[in-house]
Amino acid sequence: MKIIRVVAAAIRDRDRIFATARGYGAYKGGWEFPGGKIEPGETPQEALVREIREELDTEIVVGNLIDTIEYDYPEFHLSMDCFWCAVREGHLTLKEAEASRWLTADTIDSVDWLPADRSLIDRIRMDLSRAEKAEKIQCFAAVCGVKNSGKTTLTQELVRIFSARGLKTAVIKHDGHAFDCDLPGTDSYRFVEAGACGAAVFSGDQIFIRKRGSYPGPEDSKGLQEILDRLIDAFPEADVVLAEGLKGLPVPKLEVVRGEISRVPVSNPAGRFLVVSDLAEDEIGERTLPFGELDAVADLILEHGRRSLRLQ
Repeated sequence: MKIIRVVAAAIRDRDRIFATARGYGAYKGGWEFPGGKIEPGETPQEALVREIREELDTEIVVGNLIDTIEYDYPEFHLSMDCFWCAVREGHLTLKEAEASRWLTADTIDSVDWLPADRSLIDRIRMDLSRAEKAEKIQCFAAVCGVKNSGKTTLTQELVRIFSARGLKTAVIKHDGHAFDCDLPGTDSYRFVEAGACGAAVFSGDQIFIRKRGSYPGPEDSKGLQEILDRLIDAFPEADVVLAEGLKGLPVPKLEVVRGEISRVPVSNPAGRFLVVSDLAEDEIGERTLPFGELDAVADLILEHGRRSLRLQ
């Protein structure tokens, strides 16, 4: 029997999952998780990114594998890898499917699933049910370390992991030096150059705010904490807020220690719940995870970074 290898995206938004109705072929009208065939030379993840771009005009973040389904249709054997995914950019515009729906744990059985996809429903329903019951608490953690330790790379990977879990994630970066955040020649840049104390620009899908003034330095812990709280409050829709830097503050934090750069943590130990390092835990002397276990790092952030702010 002919074997066809495909990938499917369980695109998640917190307690909802995205499904499409097939728009062509013998199984037209059947509901499925969007995706398609793996082309020669592609990894399953690469194929999934390409297929969703082609079918839905959307860029996705590919997370963990949910399961590999092996199913015998009358004409062929289907081997389907299904991954948790989240939208990175785009609006899930249907280019091939005839219909789409966002489904919850309560409504996931309201559509007529194709047989192979139905094999995944119980597992996905269970995860969606947990998300519905979960307390909507925002989590915060700082990612700190000495220069060139890999803070930005680790933060970027954590954003990818949380996004693939369906968690909205925001990032705040503390820069100890002067920086440029606006583009010369833009209207907002010209307003500030003319003497405005700040400028804001907004459209249908983003907001940019620039404020000039005198703000707390690294030695002013109280002032930094006040600024941090205000910035976190600017993201009430976020499930997770990460901050890069702020190693001196007594906030929930993890520190990156890379052996070729440093060998001991240097951040304020108050609030530090983890070190991520290429060195062994017994050498660091406190709880340590390697760079290859970032899903476990994400789990600890959710455990230790819980804030009292309830999401709307």
